[in-house]
Amino acid sequence: MLKKYLAPAAALLCGCAAAFIRSRELSSGYDEKGLPIKGAAVTVILAAFCVIFIAAAFAFAVKTAAGKESGVGVTAAFAGEPAELALSALFAAAAAVCGVLIALAKAGGETASKIYGYGAAASALALLGGELLTMGKRNDAAAGTLLAVPAVYFAFAMAFAYSAHAADPAIMLCAYKCAALGTSALFFIYSASFSFCKKAPKLTVAFGLISSFFLILCIPDYSAGAERFFFAFIAASAAARTGRFIGSLHKKEI
Repeated sequence: MLKKYLAPAAALLCGCAAAFIRSRELSSGYDEKGLPIKGAAVTVILAAFCVIFIAAAFAFAVKTAAGKESGVGVTAAFAGEPAELALSALFAAAAAVCGVLIALAKAGGETASKIYGYGAAASALALLGGELLTMGKRNDAAAGTLLAVPAVYFAFAMAFAYSAHAADPAIMLCAYKCAALGTSALFFIYSASFSFCKKAPKLTVAFGLISSFFLILCIPDYSAGAERFFFAFIAASAAARTGRFIGSLHKKEI
């Protein structure tokens, strides 16, 4: 059972290493205008690390999903042992708690900030609902629809993060954050697609690994504790879902 989680675990560990490099970059890799310092070693190292990881994730996904197809529905595609599903549900529940805290913190802000806050809670609760439906092997269409909620939320969150720096030279400061949010949206889109007969094994595996990596990497970009924990638990949940999915592609081998 553990074999299928080796790649997702590696994604989280690589994300932790990248987060450390990112924290160093935030403290010494930018000038007073928020622009990368030309030739800064930490910036080059982090960018190279990300490119290598992305390439490795796609290579692994192609090899893993070659000639394989999981079940049509979400509950079959992301099936697993009760203990695995319980752990995934725990990650989603913890993210939901953090999402509620984010919603409360953003409740008095402007409209986009409110949507961002309430969306965090809604996406985590939808993720939890999807895990519970998968656990009970019930209603593929509902499970897929619930997964569409975090997909939409992360797409909005990416636009929200970008808009905060759209007219600012410091836009580079949000580049990794946007990558984390965008790849997470794609992962949940491809995850949900299994309920609607649109199977994409290679991309589901690739974006599951890449989103887990980037979500951990960008944690230093957030100052609020609730947001840091929210993305950490979403990353853990994405990694767990990806591992279960890999297992469904190789039921006889793993």
